[in-house]
Amino acid sequence: MLAQLAWRNLLRHRRRSLITIAAVAIGVATLTFLWAFIDGINAQMVDNSTRYFTGDAHLHARGYQDDPGPERVMEDAGPVLDVARLDPAVVAATPRLEGTALASSGEKARGVRLVGVDPATEAAVSDLDETVVDGAALAAG
Repeated sequence: MLAQLAWRNLLRHRRRSLITIAAVAIGVATLTFLWAFIDGINAQMVDNSTRYFTGDAHLHARGYQDDPGPERVMEDAGPVLDVARLDPAVVAATPRLEGTALASSGEKARGVRLVGVDPATEAAVSDLDETVVDGAALAAG
């Protein structure tokens, strides 16, 4: 009975019903597009971060995640890198030394991220050398 009454009301006010249906359809289509757009942006951010900065995996000294200070570095990362490179799933591995600092000039100051790399092995891990517009990428030696 209630469904029959609702259906009769929809047919009686066709113009109002069509406007409402169109508004809902446009809203759903817009929301779907925006969700897909945001998912694409997130996927691109993760890809860029992985390709240019972090890589797919990090190996840190014990306790670094709890207290990420400059004193928590791996003293000799060579053997750890050698073991990682033996894994067939690892395409490339390189050591990095990362830190943060405060750069200031006059009255302005900005936080900066410092990344020390090994130029001989860095090109196998990141695409940063492809972003050089003028000059040359960092080279070993």
